[in-house]
Amino acid sequence: MKNIIICLIMIFCLMIPIANGIEIQVPAITAATPQVIVDTNLTPAQVSRTVINNNQQTAAATLILPPATEGYTFIAIISTNVAQNWTIQRNGSDTIYWDSGGVLTAGKTYFRANAQAVGSRASCATFPVGGTWKWVCGSVSGTWTTD
Repeated sequence: MKNIIICLIMIFCLMIPIANGIEIQVPAITAATPQVIVDTNLTPAQVSRTVINNNQQTAAATLILPPATEGYTFIAIISTNVAQNWTIQRNGSDTIYWDSGGVLTAGKTYFRANAQAVGSRASCATFPVGGTWKWVCGSVSGTWTTD
C-alpha cells in the first residue's frame, strides 16, 4: 500500500492510501500570471480552480460571477488593505448561499470586503440543487459582509 498526497487549491492536503498498481491522474497546476481585476464580469477560467485577489486595488471594484455551472471553485483573498469595497456579486438571479461561522444563509446577492487585513479570504464553489447550479461561498478568515 502506497500513500499519495492530494492538495486542493494549494490549501488542503489529504493523504490517501492507494493499492499497489493503481495510478491516479492529477492534472498539473500551473502558476497563474498575477493580474489586477477591477470592475468586470469574471470569466469561467477566472473562477475555475483559481485564486482571485485585489492586488493593487485603489478604488471600489465589483466582480460579477459567471452563471453558476458545474466545476467552479475559487478563493478570494485580500492582498491589498484598502478602505474601498471589493465586491463579488452574483450573475443575474443566481443564488449565493453564504456560510459564516457555520450559519448558512441562502439568497445573497454579493459578498464584500472593505479595509480587510491582508490574507483575509473567502472561498466559493458551485453545487447542484434540483437540476440547477448554485454558488456556495463562505468566510475562511476576516470579516466579509453580505446583503
